[in-house]
Amino acid sequence: MKNTTLSILCFLWVTSSVAQFFDQTGPVAKCFEAALPKTAVAVAPEIKSIPLWESTFGTTTDWVLDHDTLDCSLNWTLGSNSCQGSFFIGDIQSTSSADGWALLDSDYYGETNGGNENEDSWLTTANPIDLTGFPNVVVEFETYYKRYNNEEPYLVVGIGDGMGNVSWPDLDQNSEISAMNNVFKVFNNLEFGGSTYNPKLVQINISPALTGSVNEVYFRLHWTGTYGFSWFVDDFKVLEQPINDVQLISGWIIGENNDGIEYSRIPFEQLDTNWYVGAEVHNFGSTNQTNIDLAVNFGAFNSAGSEPILNSGSSISFDGIETPSLPVGVYNGTYTIVSTEETAGPSFDNNTYLRTIEVTDVQGVYSQDGIGLHPQSNLASVGTNSFVNTIPFSADGSVYATMYHIKKVVELSGIRVMLDGGTVPGGQITGSLKDTSSFFAANMASLFSTSPDTISASDVAAGYIDLLFDDPVWANVGAFYAAAELMSNANLNDIRIVDDRTISQPQWASAVYLPGDPAAQYVYTNGNALGIQLLMGNWIGLSENTLSNISVYPNPSIGLITLTASNDAKHNVKVTDVLGNHISSAEFHSSLKLDLSAYGSGTYFLSISNEDSFIVKKIVLQ
Repeated sequence: MKNTTLSILCFLWVTSSVAQFFDQTGPVAKCFEAALPKTAVAVAPEIKSIPLWESTFGTTTDWVLDHDTLDCSLNWTLGSNSCQGSFFIGDIQSTSSADGWALLDSDYYGETNGGNENEDSWLTTANPIDLTGFPNVVVEFETYYKRYNNEEPYLVVGIGDGMGNVSWPDLDQNSEISAMNNVFKVFNNLEFGGSTYNPKLVQINISPALTGSVNEVYFRLHWTGTYGFSWFVDDFKVLEQPINDVQLISGWIIGENNDGIEYSRIPFEQLDTNWYVGAEVHNFGSTNQTNIDLAVNFGAFNSAGSEPILNSGSSISFDGIETPSLPVGVYNGTYTIVSTEETAGPSFDNNTYLRTIEVTDVQGVYSQDGIGLHPQSNLASVGTNSFVNTIPFSADGSVYATMYHIKKVVELSGIRVMLDGGTVPGGQITGSLKDTSSFFAANMASLFSTSPDTISASDVAAGYIDLLFDDPVWANVGAFYAAAELMSNANLNDIRIVDDRTISQPQWASAVYLPGDPAAQYVYTNGNALGIQLLMGNWIGLSENTLSNISVYPNPSIGLITLTASNDAKHNVKVTDVLGNHISSAEFHSSLKLDLSAYGSGTYFLSISNEDSFIVKKIVLQ
């Protein structure tokens, strides 16, 4: 594979000083680099060894909670405690969540105390752990964390003097720790505004700290910053480090003209010729690895890379360019990493990464998000009740947007917005296509706009709403924001848009405009994929009335569906689920029997068309 570099992309932004982007980001930066990798971090499996020590936080006497009394009064909490601030994140979904967890709720503390204190809080093991005879040791825990800007979570190792006394370092978020062999950053590559999986398994090699007598070792989770979000920790373990453990940290597939954005559903007319395909690999084992080989298999094309040696504790990136031919269809990719020393074994679960993309047809969907498509998903939501405690006027008139690259002049029918289940029917939503530079300047003028549409209960149940232009429009070549303006009737009918965090996108991939106080305007970026999609082709000029002679029965059904038409014309039928995922397709003339029993109960949609008209039928499987 050839090494590749993506270009630097800079924009002029409108910024605000202190507001946080609920569920995602803080004030925007002025310049961003679209540098590989731009993908989700693989969730490493638990190391298969017997713990030397462990805590599920069900026993509170295992830990001592404390803080720097000169700076703050913020403490960790133990138990089944939830975030209480305005910018809360959900409870950790950890393995042993039933008996509680540890929580540092900086968001609530900062909101209550003005957000100006230097928060300096820690959680320390109450009793020493004897690690004599174990030179290679790993600390592992499950966590859920959301970063605001430059606050810092640390893991600190303390060695006792035989009488329980430990000399702990004085740390802040800007501490230079390169010369400290006992201090480790928990999250090295998490961007401002980014959040982890829920939960994410963290593994930290603390062997460099184990020098001298190690019969009295303590561990500390140290948080320091000023008014951040929140940090959950559970299932804390001290383990012997595996000898061989090559880990596939991430994998990516990015069109060369997409400024680092990974699209999940791409119309075939908008496909790039060249694609950046690669992965990041880390050697977490205690020994060096030789002959490291990466294999990427998407079925329609393969990619590969190799490296002769990877030292213990080091990482490498495999970057290359591929030119695949991708007809319409779904492509499931598997990234696999092996070395001479590790081709199987107890730690091999973290040697693979899965990625799925779909190439859609001329009348399909263009989406950054992979809702319903990703092999594994990390979904959240944002909306009209996200900012009201800090920006009082943001409930109505806020605009959420997702960037799309148009490489060939194309016909568009509208915007599809993926609705979270927390949406209350009755709010209004307007779709539009906006110029990116205007959006960055807080100018919400639209190139094309739909009429406002009121969200119904059936829209919420379906999980999306389609906002169609009065007539199809033509978009020129360039980068645009597909946008949704939200009106919640002063939070009586809150609207929540699904936010796909599965793949870490460049910061400009999604954005939000908050009207705020009339004297100030707010534009923020969001390094995830908001569920705002483009409807490609002509969905509008086809008349549903022409196909009123189509019958679908029984409905509801246990799985076997019959379609009949009163004429013998050729009809096409496409079956999708509520998230727009393609289930099956067929052709028929006067009648057709479909067996959908394998797909489970729920709501599905039949898009039935002939050469000049179409109709959509909703069916329910019981």
